[in-house]
Amino acid sequence: MDVESETELIESIKTQEDDFEKLAVELQEHCYRHDSDQTRRILTYELRNFSSNTCLSLAQMCESKSFIAHPCTQAILSDLWYGGLRESRFVSAKVTLVLIGLLLLPFYPVIAMCFASSSSKFLEFKTREELSAQPQTWEEYLDE
Repeated sequence: MDVESETELIESIKTQEDDFEKLAVELQEHCYRHDSDQTRRILTYELRNFSSNTCLSLAQMCESKSFIAHPCTQAILSDLWYGGLRESRFVSAKVTLVLIGLLLLPFYPVIAMCFASSSSKFLEFKTREELSAQPQTWEEYLDE
């Protein structure tokens, strides 16, 4: 086999691969619109003729990003990711609150100083006299 025919064969196989990937995504979309639960079962069914792989594992092996990006596949992967946890309706709100908390992290000392004023009832500090009477070393602590 010469180089030109080998190159043509490789291009032909890649074209067929793309065509079959598009067909698989179209079929997945059609099935998902018709019956989403059945589609999820089909995608996770072990195929004996394909070494007991599932459609999802085959898509992963072929690196079919468009197939894996489909909402049905993403729902299955979310279920696998969460495991026994229930998905909260407010996940995005929780994530947003965590991100805001992380962004405000450098400002925590400033926020604490606002609440540490003498009139604040949230934080009360010991006086200098109380601090000086407090043991400073382990030996002083044991002597008390």
